Amino acid sequence: MTRNPSVKGGRMRFAVSVNDGTPQDIYAVSEKYYTEWFDKEWADGVLNHARIVTMSVLLQEGRNDIYFYAGDPGVILEKLVLYSADSDLPESYLGPEESYYAK
Repeated sequence: MTRNPSVKGGRMRFAVSVNDGTPQDIYAVSEKYYTEWFDKEWADGVLNHARIVTMSVLLQEGRNDIYFYAGDPGVILEKLVLYSADSDLPESYLGPEESYYAK
């Protein structure tokens, strides 16, 4: 995500569902997020030009359909990275290069 909340008290809400599952609400900023004065979470988002959100989903073998629902104004999905929980994601600025197939 590339933004900070556009309204005071906003948490950049969005939802994700897999296959026919119920959408799961996710918040890109914490409940402690506060913007009227210096806030480390806000500063990190501005300096990095990104807000990285992680979550776990259960995928089945074979094809899976992943749905993203923007909830709050200004929510923009810039990149989606999927990887196995038992593997290490290499250190990088915005995740690995784009691919369409993973072993």
